[in-house]
This record gives sequence, C-alpha cells and structure tokens, in this order.
Amino acid sequence: MLDGGPNGRVLLLVCSDGAGSAPMSREGSMRAVQSIVQSAANFVADGHPVDAIGAETFHTWFGVAAWHLQVEADADVRPVRDYACTLLVAVIDEQTAAYAQLGDGAIVAGCGDDVVPIFWPQQGEFANTTFFITAPEHLSRVQTLTGSEVPERVAVISDGLQNLALRNSDRTAHPGFFSPLFHSLRTQPEGKAEELQTPLEAFLGSQMINARTDDDKSLLLAIRALPQQEADASFSHESERTHMIDDASGSDLSSEHEQVA
Repeated sequence: MLDGGPNGRVLLLVCSDGAGSAPMSREGSMRAVQSIVQSAANFVADGHPVDAIGAETFHTWFGVAAWHLQVEADADVRPVRDYACTLLVAVIDEQTAAYAQLGDGAIVAGCGDDVVPIFWPQQGEFANTTFFITAPEHLSRVQTLTGSEVPERVAVISDGLQNLALRNSDRTAHPGFFSPLFHSLRTQPEGKAEELQTPLEAFLGSQMINARTDDDKSLLLAIRALPQQEADASFSHESERTHMIDDASGSDLSSEHEQVA
C-alpha cells in the first residue's frame, strides 16, 4: 500500500517471473519489482492520482526498470539477458485502476464472480517463449489499460499457474481456481495475514498443483471491503463454490479498504 495519494491509499501489485534459462533471473525479477515500486511511490508522493497514469507513464516505469537491470548487468560484467524477466503491474486507488504487463502470466480483476483477464499472456514466436523486459525491442510490447473501473477483486499470477487459472478455449478466468481463493480471503478477519500465509503456501506446493505445473508459482490476491449487506450476500454465494478447491486459501495484508495476499 502506498500512502499520500490524493484519492487515498494506493494498492500496488507487482509480479515478475524470471526466465528459466537466465542464470540471474531471480536477481533480475527482484530488481525489476523494486524499480516499479519506487517509480510508483514517487508518482504517488508527487500528488498524482491513479487516473493520471497513462500508457506513457507505464512505458517510462518499465524503461527505468530495464535501465536498472542494465546497470546491474554492467556492474556484474554479465549480459543483460542473464537477468531476463517478465513484469506485471496493477495500481488501484479509490477512483481508478491501471494495469500493465510484459510477458506471460496474468492479471485478473472484476466484481463478484465476474473476474476476467485484463490481458492474455503474451507468447513469443516459438512455443514456451515470451517477452522480457531485458530485451529493448520488447519494451514496445508492454500492454496497458488505464482509467479502468475499480475492481472488487484482483489477482496477479505468474505463468506457472496460468494453465490452472485460465481457460484457453474461451480466454477466460477459471472460477474453480479463483473463487475459493477469494472466498478464503473474504472470510478471513482483517489483519490476520499470518494465519493464511502457511495454508496458501501449502496449496501452491501441493501435489494437486505440482502435478499440473513444474514452473515457479507466484500468486497475489486483493479484495476490496464491501458494505456488510453485500459482503453477506457474497459470502452466501461463494460458500456454494468452495468445494471446487477444498484446500485453497489466501493471505492478507490488511488496510482500511483492501485485503491483500
């Protein structure tokens, strides 16, 4: 959460997944996330609301992140491709949401059970390839959506989960994956992140999940607080769906307006 925005606190979700063939991809992913967090924090600290974010804003942020990776590569006397990684960003305040993505993985957002992928995972020229922030020619491929409606729910996943969470047949989000996760987060008392962190890690590391993916798995979840009457209705509806993934869970980093896993 970023403080100081003119429309209140700002939710920032950033996910980066390193290329499996890149020896320094873990370091690259961490540095790319740090760079985006700093750019977004500076933007908010300067008094800008999320509705001031345009495509050019995201392209600047991604360009700065790429520059940081080049600096790190130069310092380590390595080619920058050794730090190859994807990058997905969601920025949300009380009035507006904005999203950007380069590479595979997905951002899913919406209200109630009606959550949809903001972008479809990007695939390169060949199977199992995608676009990385370390390739200058790829920066022009950053997908952006700005001035969007504020969602009740948002999730960000790396490509290790996309075959479980997305349906390729109609390019939709799989409710059997997301609904139990959001349900767990919705029903958890605010401020109890630690109690759900371990079950979420166990779920992502379970045999059921690992049998269907051998890639790294990253998952970010956030929900927006609802008025009590709406929350009760949401709870009742979601309770019918939790059998779909019995041991699914989430964790939250609570604030006045959002819970985040």
